[in-house]
Amino acid sequence: MKITTIFFALCCACTTGCVALYKPPSHAALAKIRLTTDTDDNTAVFVYDSAGCESALAFIGPQARSHDESDLPKIVVGESPQPSKRTRERVIEAGKRIEIHALSEQWAPDIGGYRCVVGVRFVPRENSHYELDYRRNASARNCTLHLRELYALSSGEVARNDEQTATYFKPAQTKCTNR
Repeated sequence: MKITTIFFALCCACTTGCVALYKPPSHAALAKIRLTTDTDDNTAVFVYDSAGCESALAFIGPQARSHDESDLPKIVVGESPQPSKRTRERVIEAGKRIEIHALSEQWAPDIGGYRCVVGVRFVPRENSHYELDYRRNASARNCTLHLRELYALSSGEVARNDEQTATYFKPAQTKCTNR
């Protein structure tokens, strides 16, 4: 039986106030982002500000079922390449560099555990739509992110173009400097 340590800790932290849920400033220019994953394992997605403080952007996976969003209106153009249980859509601040980390981590007494985390930095453009796809191989030794800007075409189709300002990286431990 798998025990999901990071996901439970993150959910507890969010409900107790240790990790805030991300909300863009009320006066900010906005962009929209669809977060997808190719795994049914728990995936947590965080936004980091310039001081290194994290805010939870989304939780995806079996323990997030109580937060199922399949009945919410879609805010990002086009359809997700993943089923609704592997998809979340959010509004983010535009015009400023944003850093997003996606991670999955599990541990089971009989087989040990894994941790796979990857990040991306980019500058969202106002009123733009994005898709951030997290992929993890079966052994969880490798995970990747792919960020695309989405464009609605006059034909009704959606074009997906690589985001030109994206920089991908493997995050180190971050420390919040203003809390």
